[in-house]
Amino acid sequence: MGTTIVNPDALAYLSTKYECDFFIFINQLDLVVPPNTDYRDLSSDDYSRLIKIHYSILHKNGTEIYGDAAKGYFSSRENDALTIVNSQFNDLAKKIVSHLAN
Repeated sequence: MGTTIVNPDALAYLSTKYECDFFIFINQLDLVVPPNTDYRDLSSDDYSRLIKIHYSILHKNGTEIYGDAAKGYFSSRENDALTIVNSQFNDLAKKIVSHLAN
């Protein structure tokens, strides 16, 4: 994902403060209509929306370990932010964290 650390001392400081060796940076969060969604579904409000989290995992020395985008889908009829977070972010977080073991 090409994360750039502007202040290299920041990771060392945070690593010491929080006693950790890895950091997950959320670079971008998208809530969009997926490509190729049929226009008839749009007019009837019967389609899935895409939630996409672009992220980077960095070692405390600044080396990028992994970067990708975790994706999930939710109903176009759901517009409550808390409901979307509660129904989607747990699974997306598990996808992201699974790359720490590699």
